[in-house]
Amino acid sequence: MFPLGYLTQWRILLACRQLLMGESITQVALGAGYSGSVAFSRAFEREFGVSLGVGLKISGSRLPQHSCECA
Repeated sequence: MFPLGYLTQWRILLACRQLLMGESITQVALGAGYSGSVAFSRAFEREFGVSLGVGLKISGSRLPQHSCECA
């Protein structure tokens, strides 16, 4: 994986953790450096191959294991 790809994945995973803790998508997206929730959602789907909603649903079921592995 190239450094930029790693950085993108890391930013999305950190944002995912914040979403699972109850922060709004817009706040998280802006905090992660995206222009808004749509840009963040597109980046998430491009990176993981599933929509943000599906990724969060999958991650939410794993949250008690102290992990935020979206998708």
